[in-house]
Amino acid sequence: MINIEKNDIEFLREFVFNENHEKLEKLIASDDCNDLLDELNYWLTFEGFDKNYNLNKVGLRVQEIYDYVYANNE
Repeated sequence: MINIEKNDIEFLREFVFNENHEKLEKLIASDDCNDLLDELNYWLTFEGFDKNYNLNKVGLRVQEIYDYVYANNE
């Protein structure tokens, strides 16, 4: 299981996996954090930036979650 904060799960459920909660649950239950990191990276690529290629408000939060998961999982 992925080491991730409960409030981060709620944020991801609302803003990133809002149409597919089951996918998020499977990713969190996985033993490989790279599965979740890949999904977050994909989301950031297409949704996380503004027209000037700066992280938008939601993108900044997703990047923080990405960094936390990366740093606190093997």
